[in-house]
Amino acid sequence: MEKKQIYVKIQIEKDAQTDQLMLKARFDPEAPNFYQDNYGISWVPTPAELAFINEAFRMIPGYKK
Repeated sequence: MEKKQIYVKIQIEKDAQTDQLMLKARFDPEAPNFYQDNYGISWVPTPAELAFINEAFRMIPGYKK
């Protein structure tokens, strides 16, 4: 069985002011596709991460691709 390369966590929250659902992403700073230097942060999602994030967005009511 192939191990999926997902180094990001998705959290669904409800905004207290707007009552809208939102997704929060948390990145593993030790992941091989996460880069940080003096100028900022870069993340290059793996194919498994892209599929995971797209699946999470489809769970939100009213989301249109």
